[in-house]
Amino acid sequence: MAHPERAKGGKRNGRGAVAQYSPSRIPTNPPHPVPGGEYDRDGFLYECPVENLRHHLVTKTLSSLLAPHMRRRHGEAALVTGDVGFYARREDRTLPPFVADLLVSLTAGAVDAPETPPEEDRQSYKLWQEPLPDLVMEVVSPSSRVRDTVAKPRRYEALGIPEYWVFDPAGTAVPGGLLGRRLTDHRYSDVPPSTPGQGEVPLPAGATAYWSVVLGLYLYADGKELRLHDPETGMLLGLEETQRSLEDTQRSLDEQTTARAAAEARAAALEVELEALRRRT
Repeated sequence: MAHPERAKGGKRNGRGAVAQYSPSRIPTNPPHPVPGGEYDRDGFLYECPVENLRHHLVTKTLSSLLAPHMRRRHGEAALVTGDVGFYARREDRTLPPFVADLLVSLTAGAVDAPETPPEEDRQSYKLWQEPLPDLVMEVVSPSSRVRDTVAKPRRYEALGIPEYWVFDPAGTAVPGGLLGRRLTDHRYSDVPPSTPGQGEVPLPAGATAYWSVVLGLYLYADGKELRLHDPETGMLLGLEETQRSLEDTQRSLDEQTTARAAAEARAAALEVELEALRRRT
């Protein structure tokens, strides 16, 4: 995420001049506090407590996979973030906060928040400072079923967010565990199942996948995991999975090397025996 050059008492604008700011007169105590949440100086939520371990692991894994993928596709302009307070209007501060589990913008990484104090720069996602996200994803937990499947899609649809995805690791709130919605004529419609075309890397057998235009990926639920499938390279792997894959490949190469050395040793021994037989005859 790009940030303007900072200076004591203000921050520099695009022409190099220092833009002064005044402390907000809005009370800092939020009217709907989230226990354990962190708030900026204007009372906007920017950091949320973890709902549960599974929820945390899923969102952390998705962010770590998507961030480098989106940077490869869109450069530093792409932004992938999660568990962030999301505000459409300044007056939304007085409402129960919306928290996006995963938020993707193709352009926000190249945008500088215009009127935010330097020490509080871009701690939450405010639409009067940021571009409209291109995609939001929510991971269902026991306490968020209705919010993630009813309240949030209505809000995101009204805002005009192009894609909304819901992943349900337990598979109880969303049949099949995954639901995608794409904005068409200002209304969300379900994303239909899709399969890779000719020349693309095929999906694993039995996978029911859905194409995300924003991400350029196939998405499919695999038990309690959400898989991301690149049509050019296959499934995206995290650092741990990549390390395991490399270790498995190295182990296989070592085994082949050992087997080849053993075969060569047996061949050499047979050649010695054969030479000995020739001499006796």
